[in-house]
Amino acid sequence: MSSRNNAYCPHLSDATSKKGLPRDGLTRLTKLVQPRPRTTSIRFASINIGSMTSHGRELADVLKKRRVHVACVQEVKWKGEKSRNLGAGYKLIYYGTTSGKNGVGVILNEPLSDKVLEVTRVTDRLMSVKIDLPDGAIMVVSAYAPQVGCPLEEKEQFWEIFDNYLQNTPDAQNILIGDDLNGHVGARRDEYDNVHGSFGYGTRNTEGETILNAAIAYDLAVANTYFQKSEEHLITYKSSAGCTQIDYLLVHRSVLRENWQQMKQQPDHKQYLEAKRAVKRIIATAKTAHYQDLYNKLDTKEGKNAVYHLACARNGETKDIQMVKTIKGPDGVPLQKENNIQDHWGEYYKNLLNEENPGEPCNEVPPVLGPIHAITRVEVKNTQDEEWEGSRA
Repeated sequence: MSSRNNAYCPHLSDATSKKGLPRDGLTRLTKLVQPRPRTTSIRFASINIGSMTSHGRELADVLKKRRVHVACVQEVKWKGEKSRNLGAGYKLIYYGTTSGKNGVGVILNEPLSDKVLEVTRVTDRLMSVKIDLPDGAIMVVSAYAPQVGCPLEEKEQFWEIFDNYLQNTPDAQNILIGDDLNGHVGARRDEYDNVHGSFGYGTRNTEGETILNAAIAYDLAVANTYFQKSEEHLITYKSSAGCTQIDYLLVHRSVLRENWQQMKQQPDHKQYLEAKRAVKRIIATAKTAHYQDLYNKLDTKEGKNAVYHLACARNGETKDIQMVKTIKGPDGVPLQKENNIQDHWGEYYKNLLNEENPGEPCNEVPPVLGPIHAITRVEVKNTQDEEWEGSRA
């Protein structure tokens, strides 16, 4: 068998190709290309739900279908400052002061709901959630501006609160604002070329100018206008009066990337659907068996304890922060990496268990001079008589 047809025999490149040969007798240095660090990809959305009543599960299914990780919602119309599971692995953190009016919230998928660091509820039109990510913490803001027909004082009050919040935000570069600002930024850039990407919709109005002026003041960009899409995908509100674009995503200009989509090779669709159906059948069978076993134990003491633990678990799920994964270091700087947190706790317990706490000094007692005499029978008899007299009295 010739070496040319032998797959196990290494082939030498043809000398005429000049591959691997030094140039002019000098060794050529090869530059190693360092791989790019892998970044975290998160999909955001913003939606005016109108009311979360009877729409929670439906919204969760839509977010799961669209593979959305974080969603800012407006007009929740729920009173309270709590958290609630919507299903499909999504959790809603919301704030409202009046039932049936306003209210904002932030929806997180299951992995991100365990990484909440801070929840700030400003008004029933503005709130934020701070999330711990591998690339650094990010602040997700949900905002809902008054409608066009609202009084001018109410609009000015909202933008004043919005400005004060952004001014007091320490790290504005890691902020994302999903909002329904009830304004039209328009399709043209005009004098707003630093914050407008020229791919908007409609004609700009006074409220739209307010949005763009706020973006200029805080070095933000209207991300919706930086991607060319059809008009059907730009419209966020439809009515008998017409179609408008009033929902926007505002991000810092330094993190905006125009060409962010990458081509991905998808697996065989038919094989994927068959595997997905098989997994769903297995999960449904396991759930049915588990619930049947739980129902059979409800009348027993073990079943009552299980119901109690389920109630405690559901109550715990309504809390904003499920698990604290950030502690303050010795110099006051928050520690987020697991290794640093473990080292800090190890140093803390080492000092706690090995260093003696300062105590009060003992008073000096003069020593006993001479030997201690033995107890006599007379002393014992007198002590017994005294105890006897005391018990009779």
